[in-house]
Amino acid sequence: MTTSFKYRADDKGVYRPYIPIRLHHGDKHIDVLALLDSGADTCFIPRGLGEYLGYDLTKEGDYSYGVNSRFRVLRTSITLNIKVDHRDYSIPIVSDLSIHTF
Repeated sequence: MTTSFKYRADDKGVYRPYIPIRLHHGDKHIDVLALLDSGADTCFIPRGLGEYLGYDLTKEGDYSYGVNSRFRVLRTSITLNIKVDHRDYSIPIVSDLSIHTF
């Protein structure tokens, strides 16, 4: 199956492939636009979303490394819902919640 997504301009006017998703944890959920990165090794979720969804961000966590820095993350699982071609998919994923505030 091949699916394409429209590119959307971010706040700087740069067009990127954002897709609408719903994140679930416990009895909470939130609808957000997510940046689609087909080459990514992991998913990153901002600290504010993790707090909203009720994750305990006081745990020790681990480090994740970027191009020129490292930052604290909490490895966890979350359910992602995506709608493609009028079909809903529920996907459990492992993600890194940012403990660091950027």
